[in-house]
Amino acid sequence: MALIWQIIVISHNKKHIAQLDKALLEGKESWQQFHQKNLTHAQAIRDSIDQQFVDWHLSVGEKDVALLLIKGFAMKEIANLRQTQEKTVRQQASNIYRKSGLSGRQELSAFFLEDILSTPISMK
Repeated sequence: MALIWQIIVISHNKKHIAQLDKALLEGKESWQQFHQKNLTHAQAIRDSIDQQFVDWHLSVGEKDVALLLIKGFAMKEIANLRQTQEKTVRQQASNIYRKSGLSGRQELSAFFLEDILSTPISMK
């Protein structure tokens, strides 16, 4: 009897795994479609961000740090990724804020995200 029960459980688990595999594949396909559809838009946004960094006269290192700040990385994480001292990253962040005229990380992110994420308010 126990053997029959184990066979039933294994059969059920195989079906469940097959359903999860199918859902995972569908999720991957959905992400790939989204990613492919938005590649052009993403590149245009990235080009715009790069041009703003040029307009602010950021150094190559400051550009790297600025992108990582916008992505939400912590100072320590940025230092580890860039294989530099956290003190260096903090100095580069200060330079970014001074050159851009922004007060900090939140304003830096908002500077680029505001137009992208804002939705027009319909007039009634």
